[in-house]
Amino acid sequence: MSADIEMRWIDAWSELIELAATMRDPTCLLPDGRVVDVEAGKAWLQDAVYDGARVGVQLALGRVPRIALTRRAR
Repeated sequence: MSADIEMRWIDAWSELIELAATMRDPTCLLPDGRVVDVEAGKAWLQDAVYDGARVGVQLALGRVPRIALTRRAR
C-alpha cells in the first residue's frame, strides 16, 4: 500500500466525517445516483481510492442536502 493512497483515503474520510457532523441525518450521494448512509459512503471511498481513483467529497445542496462523493479517473 503506497503512502499516497493511504493519505488520499484518510483525507477523504476526514472530509466526509466533518461534513456529516454538520448535518442532522447525513446521507451520501454516489456517482451512480444511489443514496447511501455514511458508513456505506466510507466503504465506497475506500474502495475507489484503493482502485486508484481520485475522489472528491462535497456538500450537494438541494431539497434534501447530501454529501456528494465523486470519482475521477486515475
